[in-house]
Amino acid sequence: MTDKRNSHPLLHGLAWLTTLTTFPLIFLGGIVTSKAGGMSVPDWPNSWGYNMFLLPLDYWSGNIFYEHAHRLLASLVGFLAVMLTLCAWGPAARPMPRKIIGFSTLVLTLFTVLLGLTTIQVRPAGTTGSTTLDHVTVLFAGLALVSFVAWLCRHQEPRLWVRWLCTGALLAVIFQGLLGGLRVVMVKIDLAMVHGCVAQAFFCVSMLTVIVTGKWWKSAPDLSQASDQRFGRRMVALALACMAVVYGQLIVGAVMRHDQAGLAIPDLPLAYGKLIPPISEQGMIEANRFRIALKDPALLPSQVRLDQVWFHFSHRVGAVVVSFVILLTSGYALWRLRHRAWVLWPSMVLLGLLAVQFTLGLATVYYRKPADIASAHVATGALVLVTSFVLLTKSMRLYAKLWRTTPEVATIPTPGPMHLKRNSDERRLEMSV
Repeated sequence: MTDKRNSHPLLHGLAWLTTLTTFPLIFLGGIVTSKAGGMSVPDWPNSWGYNMFLLPLDYWSGNIFYEHAHRLLASLVGFLAVMLTLCAWGPAARPMPRKIIGFSTLVLTLFTVLLGLTTIQVRPAGTTGSTTLDHVTVLFAGLALVSFVAWLCRHQEPRLWVRWLCTGALLAVIFQGLLGGLRVVMVKIDLAMVHGCVAQAFFCVSMLTVIVTGKWWKSAPDLSQASDQRFGRRMVALALACMAVVYGQLIVGAVMRHDQAGLAIPDLPLAYGKLIPPISEQGMIEANRFRIALKDPALLPSQVRLDQVWFHFSHRVGAVVVSFVILLTSGYALWRLRHRAWVLWPSMVLLGLLAVQFTLGLATVYYRKPADIASAHVATGALVLVTSFVLLTKSMRLYAKLWRTTPEVATIPTPGPMHLKRNSDERRLEMSV
């Protein structure tokens, strides 16, 4: 039975909220990449000279809308990560820090209101962009909000490693935001690829906070010595392999998308009418003639490079490998561990996601990479990764020796005068009842 003193439903809820908000952020990032809108807002951390949170609605159109919405949603995920970390550490758990934080919240709120009124009064007519006072007002508003959240966090997560896990999630969000900003400032497509891959890793970290803060993690049995423990350990190995190949496939996909190689091979299941794509420059000349002969306006660029073709083909081969590993992993769970619901259900979800992902991949090529289908393909890939991660984490919790629980040894108090008096009082009370 779970100890209510160690339960932290607010922390668990924030972990869920952070994870659920990360998924549409990944989808929106896919939309930005598919529409080539990564540089539609050319400055950072400002947006067209304005503070990010003060961009006028007149600018919200076309690719600017998608890129700016991506930035705002990323800011929301970052703030949720701040709330998650504060909730884990519980800075207002004791009376004195609570009073100090409450006073700081009040002072910061008053400063924010005064600065906001001053900004409205002194702003020159026809001013474009944000002034220094605008930035200072937004800064104080953010500090007041964070301070208020800290004042509300009055219960500390008892497990130190979980507190640091939440802190790690916050640091990952900060790192991810810096990558996105540097991609704009330095105009580096390589940083965009890394930005996409780190987003997938953060999705897994946020899901880990969901798992370890839930009741299941604390009440799950130790099966490292169970009769089916050898099957469970094999399940751990298979889930690890599954997660590794899926993440590798996502990396190849990120390189392919940002290198404009999503339609480097326009036909399917063949590659320019053959099983193997061109391997020489002469073969590429014939392949580009094949593309021109299709007279398809969606095939841009009309001519592709040899490395683009092989990045695309590697992604196709990776899809076959991923499908095989998922079928093997899920099949093993259905065969050997079907009586373990917490292993069985992620395996069945993996099978469903594999079917959806395979269909979206085919549709991306057949319909010439429409933004919504291509982005759904990216987002479903993230779901496949996080589901394989859930399967790995729960299998390890049940079967790995790392999480083996040690029974607590009850301490027997040494009999003393007070102890003997308490026992005699209890016996008299029982007799009177």
